[in-house]
Amino acid sequence: MPGEQNTEFPTEVKALIKDFGLTRELHYDIMGRLEEEMNKGLKAALNATAKIKMLPTYVTSLPDGTENGDFLALDLGGSNFRVMWVKIKNGKSKACMDVYTIPTKVMRGPGDQLFDYIAEHLAKFTRYHNICEMCIPLGFTFSFPCFHKGLASATLVTWTKGYDAAGVEGKDVVPLLEAACKRKNVRVDIVAVINDTVATQMAGAFKNHDCVVGLILGTGCNASYLECTEKVEMYEGPKGPDKFVILDCECGAFGDNGCLEDIRTDFDRDIDRRTFNHGKQFYEKMIAGMYLGEILRLSMIHLINQKAIFGGVLPEALEKEWSLDTKNLTYIENDKTEDLSGTRKILQSFDLQPTALELQIIRALSRSIWTRAARLIASGISQIARRINKPSVTVAVDGSLYLHFHQFRELMVSEMKALVPQHDVKFHYAEDGSGIGGAVTAAVAVRQSRIGQNGLPPKPFQNGFSTAPLMNGNCV
Repeated sequence: MPGEQNTEFPTEVKALIKDFGLTRELHYDIMGRLEEEMNKGLKAALNATAKIKMLPTYVTSLPDGTENGDFLALDLGGSNFRVMWVKIKNGKSKACMDVYTIPTKVMRGPGDQLFDYIAEHLAKFTRYHNICEMCIPLGFTFSFPCFHKGLASATLVTWTKGYDAAGVEGKDVVPLLEAACKRKNVRVDIVAVINDTVATQMAGAFKNHDCVVGLILGTGCNASYLECTEKVEMYEGPKGPDKFVILDCECGAFGDNGCLEDIRTDFDRDIDRRTFNHGKQFYEKMIAGMYLGEILRLSMIHLINQKAIFGGVLPEALEKEWSLDTKNLTYIENDKTEDLSGTRKILQSFDLQPTALELQIIRALSRSIWTRAARLIASGISQIARRINKPSVTVAVDGSLYLHFHQFRELMVSEMKALVPQHDVKFHYAEDGSGIGGAVTAAVAVRQSRIGQNGLPPKPFQNGFSTAPLMNGNCV
């Protein structure tokens, strides 16, 4: 069983592993706390101070298989950005893509410089593929917290993920990108702006029309889902009991107001103090792949300082921050050798010479850390399933933690079955969701615009959800 303890472990080790434990009662309590925080985000009077922003995206229709045409997608959300040309026809897609690295000086320089850099490479891409004279509808996957006033409007709330481009926070990124494209002489028709979580949901729904939840579970974590517009006071589009909109929960910020302090450890607090976005994303920092390896490293140092392991000798190699990657937790968990030789090699790379007992201790400690993470995300998605309140809920998911850590994935699924047995929660892996999803959202926007122009009623969501027409962008 994940998190099981060896009775031979020193008292300090047992106490530390216990600190990462979550009881079933606490699971349900966390779900209740999340519900309370989500409700705050949905209220116009409380949203400004709410930590979970529940941002309406103005995506009010899922793909239905009738989308056709050529679409561009920009995907920005890390140290790289991607440009894609996607052909969609009869429920299938074909894409070509280029990936570009964004230098740190561009990530943290003037905002105009950042958007000029993006537009310059978009121009190169369209020239190379001989589509520079075409005005192809573009979906922009912009993976940062934004307030939306329409599908092609996204005002940046705050930079994350190491970005700090000046003069962008508080501004709509669409005019900024359009202005840069004019400067670089590239024609664009920006019809949609979404983040990677919503893009994953849309990409998943393109293949599986039942997907009503999106989940990113990789370097970071976030969720999106369909909500009735009547419950979303910040939404300014058409409302009604039969109208729905995708919400970007920004649930990584769960706990930023102190409501998870009884769960956070000193290691979580230490990591937060040393991150670029300190004071933010507490829930994410207990779950996501960016942080799990560092939690294990700090936990090992704690036990060494207590002289509970490795004779109390701390090697210099282990003192280096972020030196223990989360992938090592997967290697440790996948180590099936009788003497845990694979785990031994990992520890030897940090100048540690573990005993057989110490190998078991590190394995148990690693397991307790990723188990807590899996149970926390299970609580979050279970609460969303409970809000949707349908017998069957399909979650489109993308991210390295979900894809490569099968024990994490399996525990998350089993925990959800225990937490919400009345809901059949299924997961659909949306490969390259953040890229394809931008193009799919653009395709849905164009489809809905054409429906509006033809005077035809909008097509319904699968499972009975209905839609409102989406707005088209303007060519510049």
